[in-house]
Amino acid sequence: TCSIGSKSFHELTTVLLIRLSLLSNRPSFAEARRECAGKRRGANPPSGSRRYGHEPAVCRTGAIRLSARTHVRRGAARRRRSTDPGAGRLRRLGYAPVAGITPIRPRTTCREPRGTDERAAMSEADRERWNAKYAAGTYVARTHPSALLAAWMDRLPRGRALDVACGMGRNAIHLAASGYAVDAMDISGVALARARERAAAEGVEVNWIETDLERPDVAGDAYDVIVVARFLDRPLIPRLIDALRPGGHVVYDHHYITPADVGGPKSRRFRARPNELLDRFRALRVLFYEEGVTADPDGSRMALARLVACKGSPGY
Repeated sequence: TCSIGSKSFHELTTVLLIRLSLLSNRPSFAEARRECAGKRRGANPPSGSRRYGHEPAVCRTGAIRLSARTHVRRGAARRRRSTDPGAGRLRRLGYAPVAGITPIRPRTTCREPRGTDERAAMSEADRERWNAKYAAGTYVARTHPSALLAAWMDRLPRGRALDVACGMGRNAIHLAASGYAVDAMDISGVALARARERAAAEGVEVNWIETDLERPDVAGDAYDVIVVARFLDRPLIPRLIDALRPGGHVVYDHHYITPADVGGPKSRRFRARPNELLDRFRALRVLFYEEGVTADPDGSRMALARLVACKGSPGY
């Protein structure tokens, strides 16, 4: 049996309480590192918003802007490539990932321009596709001009004419027979060969041009009449407007989007929107415009938007 005096017991209890208090107030390892780092910095206050106790703002990409000094101090070893494909680009632009935030990869606002090789490949594919259609007899040769061209022939100015996407040449041959000097262009060599044969049989001369219709060689202020029948290339329209001489006319008809059961392209992509031609040719003076379902001479029903417009005054 061991007895401890009241004074000795009191002293032992005091020592234990002091040690427990010290242990409970001991800083963690992370806190100790921060405290040591602060002592190493000495009197130099942190720069930027940290000086006032605020964290830097986080940008939309989940990154914070770093100062030039921070970049130099961290060195190239800290800016190693991340597993995220966009992180390397962010670091090169001066951003560093923030823990817990997934970076948003930058998006391009539009498609990159097609390269020369890609455009050439697409052009060749279109040429082969249209040659195959004409060779297979998918398109039967028509001898009549478009109804819109025939109706406006007497009101059109004389001179030089251009037929875009002429196919087997029905409108070009009609213009040539009416006294125009005609350039007719199409992507299909098969269609142009048949158009030459028919023009020779009717005794008219036409300058047939085989070309990619997305990038045709069209000079400015060169034509008094431009005819486009059932073909729509929206980026080409401003170039056609520039190709008109003052007082020149454009005669344009194309399939438009409709719920009716009609012939023509099945995809809405290849049809004009209602009133779209009016908007596309707003730089010209529109003399005639209509949309409706009409019957072709072969009996097929077509939903056509038809427009006649003039560059400047028509003279009446």
